[in-house]
Amino acid sequence: MSRHARRVGTVVLTAAAVAYLVWKINLSTTLDVLADVSPAWFALAAAIMFVTVPVLAARWGWLLAAHGMSERLRWLTRAYFVAYAAGQVLPTSLGGDAVRVVETSRRHAGRTAVVTGTILLERGLGGAATVLLGAVGFVLSIGHYDVSAYLWLEGVFVFGTLVLGFLFFARSARPLLRRVKPQLERLRLAGPLESFYEGVHHYRGRPRLLAEVFGVTLAVQAVRILSIWAVAKAVGIDLDVRVYYVMGPLLFLVMLVPFTLNGIAVREAFFVSFLGSLGVGADQAFAAGFLYFLVILLLVLPGGVILVWEGLRGGIVLGSSMASDASVAAVVVTYDALPWIERCLESLRDVETVVVDNGSQDGTADFVRERFPEARLIEAENRGLGAGWNVGLRATSSRYALLLNADAWLVEGALDRLVGFADTRPGAAVIGPRLLNQDGTLQRSVRGFPTLWRLATEYFFLRKLAPGSSALNAFYAGGFEHDEVRDVEVVMGACMLVRREAVAEVGYCDEDYFLFSEETDWCFRFREAGWEVVFFPGAECVHVRGAAHGGHLYRENLKGHLLFLSKHRGPKAAERARWLLLVALKLRGLVFRGASGRSFRDGAAWLASGNAATLIER
Repeated sequence: MSRHARRVGTVVLTAAAVAYLVWKINLSTTLDVLADVSPAWFALAAAIMFVTVPVLAARWGWLLAAHGMSERLRWLTRAYFVAYAAGQVLPTSLGGDAVRVVETSRRHAGRTAVVTGTILLERGLGGAATVLLGAVGFVLSIGHYDVSAYLWLEGVFVFGTLVLGFLFFARSARPLLRRVKPQLERLRLAGPLESFYEGVHHYRGRPRLLAEVFGVTLAVQAVRILSIWAVAKAVGIDLDVRVYYVMGPLLFLVMLVPFTLNGIAVREAFFVSFLGSLGVGADQAFAAGFLYFLVILLLVLPGGVILVWEGLRGGIVLGSSMASDASVAAVVVTYDALPWIERCLESLRDVETVVVDNGSQDGTADFVRERFPEARLIEAENRGLGAGWNVGLRATSSRYALLLNADAWLVEGALDRLVGFADTRPGAAVIGPRLLNQDGTLQRSVRGFPTLWRLATEYFFLRKLAPGSSALNAFYAGGFEHDEVRDVEVVMGACMLVRREAVAEVGYCDEDYFLFSEETDWCFRFREAGWEVVFFPGAECVHVRGAAHGGHLYRENLKGHLLFLSKHRGPKAAERARWLLLVALKLRGLVFRGASGRSFRDGAAWLASGNAATLIER
């Protein structure tokens, strides 16, 4: 639906409601009715609405927790009140839901589709509970009150509830949804909507949770209907409470209609129309509707105060961009990454992302620009991976930076879990997730710092004798199964969450490393400064090992070892390592044939062409 159509519809419907009220009510009589309002009944109506907010917030928290997003009741309740305030600024009460989506997505980066799904499901269950209450109200009113004029509206809502339930939960709906996927892909909506759909469909396997949420929703709606009864009593309307169990559900559903300015005039017109059909005077009915509007305004006050207070303190305010307040931003450095970049960036949807392209020749930059316009693309001179990281880090300001290889992608929920874990480990500068190969098997990602002995165990294949030994395989963390949280020396740079506070203290990545060992050097510097480097298996990332460099640049790997040892162990250690690597590669060149043998012989020739200091400077 276009904005123009919505605006026109809103103007037409609101104008019609206002005209109806002008025709029906006498302003002088209405003011007299309002002057005699009972404060006690009005206070009861407001109290009913306020005390049910934490219950609704807890219900939403259960749905979020089912997706691994835990939030305290205090924050959830705050989010509800802020949403009520926003709902009076943005069109319809659904505008408040949009604010909940934005705020929750900031706290759970990369989960916008899932967060939206929980809120929509919450709305859907609320609608279903409301429809059920309305049906019960109709049955209870039979023989007592004539409400048959509204039976068709109840029927429409029942039908709509059944259709939505089918689309989101019935397995037979999947083929129908697949048919429209090509059209959605052309509109670039397939990925987000698929995540959204799966986020909702996830609950199909949680019938007990759905039943509990529905039960609580039903109870809350039943109690909240009493607030309508209370405002009616406040202006002297004396009808049986059963009437409001027909009127209340219909009012709640009418308020969701997109063609209203938060129900202004439409709400009061509904009061006049419905109560008028039961013999209540238009002036009394309008006064009751106006009092209900005041109750809603009172519900807005806490959220308004929160927004003003947080705005003064520099916190989140409506209208701020997600990127400016995000706890995490992603940096992806690319060089001829076309085969993998789409999957990489798809895993970062709804996350502030900077792509630093180091002079790709395969169209990577153009693809990112066209396919992911929301990502910030920086085309830079190719000065290596570490230099690219630094460009991306300087372009962001979030508390954490996710450094992700272009040939890697996050498993669902990984970023949220990484950030959540980082918040519990304030001393961690770098956190590495569990890396997986494409077939789902473990990719060992914990490393040890290079020493002469560790290089010998690697390049003379001594680690093959006892791969599980920490003595013969410390370079690859032998004996560690990558199945527990551990303080480690190095995590592979394919995927790292880096704390900006630590970067501010230690400095950016050393750009003397072109490729290989840049993360080793950085982790060493972080640890030397007293920070931790932590492996966290609770988050996972798929990495296509070697895809970023195709197995080339072997000399850069050797140079990385020499540079690290020269910086941190001294020039003599680097020279000794050059001789050790030279002998090892000459032996490998004699044993191996084909591409591997040529690579080893080329590496040996390079090592023999100068001393360590000279090779590092080349």
